[in-house]
Amino acid sequence: MSDMNLYRKFKIRQQTTDGNLILHPETEVAQIVDFESGVNSLIASANFPRFGVEVVQALPTGSAIRTDRIYFLTETGNGDADEAGNVYTEYIRVGDNWEILGRQRSTLPIATTTSVGVVKIGDNITVNSGTISVATATDAVKGVVQVGTNIDVASGVISVKTGSTTDKGVLQVGTNLDVANGVVSVATATDAVKGVVQAGTNIDIASGVISVKTGSTSDKGVLQVGTNLDVADGVVSVATGSASAKGVLQVGTNLDVADGVVSVATGSTTGKGVLQVGDNLTVSDGVVSVGKASTSDFGVVKVGTNIDVGTGNDAGVISVATATDSVKGVVQVGTNIDVASGVISVKTGSTTDKGVLQVGTNLAVSDGVVSVATASASALGVMQVGDYLNATNGVVNADVATSAAKGVVQGGDRVTITNGVLSADKQIDVIDNSEAATPATPTGLADGTVWFEITGEGTDGVTPVEP
Repeated sequence: MSDMNLYRKFKIRQQTTDGNLILHPETEVAQIVDFESGVNSLIASANFPRFGVEVVQALPTGSAIRTDRIYFLTETGNGDADEAGNVYTEYIRVGDNWEILGRQRSTLPIATTTSVGVVKIGDNITVNSGTISVATATDAVKGVVQVGTNIDVASGVISVKTGSTTDKGVLQVGTNLDVANGVVSVATATDAVKGVVQAGTNIDIASGVISVKTGSTSDKGVLQVGTNLDVADGVVSVATGSASAKGVLQVGTNLDVADGVVSVATGSTTGKGVLQVGDNLTVSDGVVSVGKASTSDFGVVKVGTNIDVGTGNDAGVISVATATDSVKGVVQVGTNIDVASGVISVKTGSTTDKGVLQVGTNLAVSDGVVSVATASASALGVMQVGDYLNATNGVVNADVATSAAKGVVQGGDRVTITNGVLSADKQIDVIDNSEAATPATPTGLADGTVWFEITGEGTDGVTPVEP
């Protein structure tokens, strides 16, 4: 034989019921592959009592001894040339003594997954009356199991199907999974590591299915990618906003972000910010506009003559030149001018205060120029200073009359002035007697009349005569 050649003669004794031993002839058993089954077959054919075979490391004692057992005691060789190389010494219990049946000389191979051989009884295996058995496996005890769902057995080989999205089965441990002592685990997810997460706010789990609520203005949740959004490799992005396209913008000057809310400060004369639409402003589709200004309404105006708009650092700054005799422009409020609520006004002129006056009688205005008509006998007006008149500091005076110059005179004795008319208190007459032989005396003169008698040529002969 190839693995096991057993050429052994046995001396078999049989104890009878009366206590005698019967010695049977030696029997040669050749080419027995299974020694135990060969012996049992031999005994059965001879109508001998059936013996079991048990391999032991030491012979049993006391109540553990069985008379229906042939004990194969492990040996390492006893030095006997005939018995050298024996692996076992066979014992049988006869009465109170052990009987050596012989020493087995063989080279039994150790069993492997591909060849038959001997095995050593290890953990979780029991032998009872020559029967080897394994306990049923439980959560606490290792043992045999029955092939159930998703498990196949072919030619003694047990296998489990490969798992998929539709079938249960075994899976290979891939990325982000760990196996320790047969336990597979997944790390806790972080910003940098993929892993398992605990269902938190706005997430539901039903029958192993995780779902997120639909987001709204009042609830957090998932949203469908709409206008101005892109998704690539699971990453959603928004285009950069511009004057012509909607998109995301970086928070710049005068903007604050707190808890995802962007806000703008309220604008003032010293700080930029948002303002409420007030008077003279309108808003349509997010566009604020100002109406055109008029004499009755505030509004925007177009930059016209004598107004400049700055550039560079002065961009958006409007300025007006300072007014001069030749250039129109802004002026500083000076004397006799008041400003209240943006309204400039000039005081009313009087004899004591400089100011504006209303054009009255005998005055005319043309192209902003006021003028006074020339005086005449029938109309009041301005006159040029002529003969016998003089003007000093705007005051016109008449020259005082002298014997050599015409001028104004003051009313004296026997002279009265009524409504600008000069009259003498007494009538003055002139009587020409220059050519009379005898001077005549005037008759019919009123009382108090002064008369002059001309007695010759020239003026030297004029002598006043008091009546």
